[in-house]
Amino acid sequence: MISDTKLAQNKYELIVSAETACAKFDHFDEYIHIAEIDNGASEALFRMLELEIQSEGISDSYVELIISALEMVHRCSGKYIKQSVNSVGMERAFRLPCELVEKYVNYPQEHAQASTIIGLVAKLFAYFTRAACVKHQMSENHEITLAMVHVLGSKMESDVKIRALNVLAELAYSKESNSVVILVDGLIATLVKCAD
Repeated sequence: MISDTKLAQNKYELIVSAETACAKFDHFDEYIHIAEIDNGASEALFRMLELEIQSEGISDSYVELIISALEMVHRCSGKYIKQSVNSVGMERAFRLPCELVEKYVNYPQEHAQASTIIGLVAKLFAYFTRAACVKHQMSENHEITLAMVHVLGSKMESDVKIRALNVLAELAYSKESNSVVILVDGLIATLVKCAD
């Protein structure tokens, strides 16, 4: 998969590479996920995601494939989540999914895959919280908290909102930090609105 993304010459080849990654990574065998992370799968996928976000003609289907593969690769223990996030760069691993949320949460009617993409981002963030040090950094990251609050206040399906709420609950419960979750403007109002 890593060599496929390096050799891909055009968008079609990158899509085929992302489809291959999804087929290869869709399992719950932690040892295989560890090997995938060791072989740089998360780095390659984040690179693909970053290139797609920066492109002019962003493809929702392609973004969905990439974020699906990222979610699948991170079905592992906190130790390897930490390794993955550190290899990609914590700032980058947090920023890119947040950019997706901001893009898709505001205009879900224009993007057929918006709910799926945002739901997968929330699952990815939930996996990230398995690593204590990553969870600590996430709990102090205003962009992640704000992105999840925007999901709660959006017109997304209930299951997507529940995933976002679960991420916020994990971050609020982070013992090692001064979580910014409760400091985000609009959180309480959004929670009250969701409860109605």
